[in-house]
Amino acid sequence: MISFLDPSDLKGDLDSWPSLAERSWKDFTSIPKLPDNVEGIVLAGMGGSGIAGDLIYDISAEKSSKLMLFTNKDYHLPKWVNGRFALVAISCSGNTEETLSVVAEARARGIECFGIGSGGLLKKFAQEKWNFPFIQTGMLKVPRTSLPALFFPLVKLFSENSVLKVDQEDLDDCFNSLNKVKELSGKLKNLRSNPSFEIAQQLASNEDRLLIYSSRRTRAVGLRFRQSLNENAKMHAFNGEIPELCHNDIVGWDLQDSRIHDIGEKSKRRVSTKSAEKRKRRSLAGEGHSSSKAAPSNGLALLLRLREDDPEEIRVRFDVLSDVIRRRNGIRIIAPYFGKSFIARTFSMLYSLEYSTYFAAVLRGINPILTPSIDLLKKEMTRKLGFVSRIS
Repeated sequence: MISFLDPSDLKGDLDSWPSLAERSWKDFTSIPKLPDNVEGIVLAGMGGSGIAGDLIYDISAEKSSKLMLFTNKDYHLPKWVNGRFALVAISCSGNTEETLSVVAEARARGIECFGIGSGGLLKKFAQEKWNFPFIQTGMLKVPRTSLPALFFPLVKLFSENSVLKVDQEDLDDCFNSLNKVKELSGKLKNLRSNPSFEIAQQLASNEDRLLIYSSRRTRAVGLRFRQSLNENAKMHAFNGEIPELCHNDIVGWDLQDSRIHDIGEKSKRRVSTKSAEKRKRRSLAGEGHSSSKAAPSNGLALLLRLREDDPEEIRVRFDVLSDVIRRRNGIRIIAPYFGKSFIARTFSMLYSLEYSTYFAAVLRGINPILTPSIDLLKKEMTRKLGFVSRIS
């Protein structure tokens, strides 16, 4: 069944993450020197490549960083970014037009640039057009499954340049944690004891109302999880952060409380009937997954929390939020993680959830590697705008 739905063996990419992470760290030895006279660094990248920058940003907020880091996900740089900043362009393929556009803009402003990816136009521009350092990485089947090949060289780049404080003990903890995730979530035998598969069952059964609640410390993990649900499982999802979502999104649960909003019995029966018919059609079409564990609910919320060392005010907010969801008959799932260091806990959580999005695709009868809407968009953008050719 899995080999039929995943003929490209995207799971093989995920299974390789622990070894890819260690190899990407150890093999990166020619480390460029970042400039000393800058105030901050722009991390420019999109999608499955850009998330590496988001993870670096979260580490910089957690660890002591001597420079201000921020991410840029657009064709253009903010007007206030000038020669006081450096730019690191992240593109696994090397052909992301937004990232190439930002590099061209940065060079025009006299901003020192660095590139990282598997090649493409970014490498060509770095070596032949603008003469800036380029970090060569590997690429698996698609950029999103190549994340360790981008992330760990970036960690080393910033660590060796004293921008981030990440020691070898933290890295070893991370590598060990990734192996634990693979051991538990990568197995196909006895899926009942596979934590990522159990989450996937709930994802596939609650696709109409799927919420991802993270904190500042798990912000990038929540963003990546939502993106992988989009690309792998072809599912929409909302991701928000505590404490901000406690001032707005949390009220969305109140609609399910008849004591607050009486929408009328006829309307409720009509909505319930439509939902039941929709689930029945999916079942007949071979989509979705029927599981005795997936109880009817008013929605599914995945809580991305680090219980042991989250600040007290964040722990309490997660507890209260969890209780609100329970009272509104929602399903709550705590995302699993391993390790003691921040980098180990966050990246192992991301890895575990990545498997969940893969299994959700399989349970819904979907090939996880295909992204036809993105392919169409790129084709139309090239035809109508030809943005990359302008830069070239």
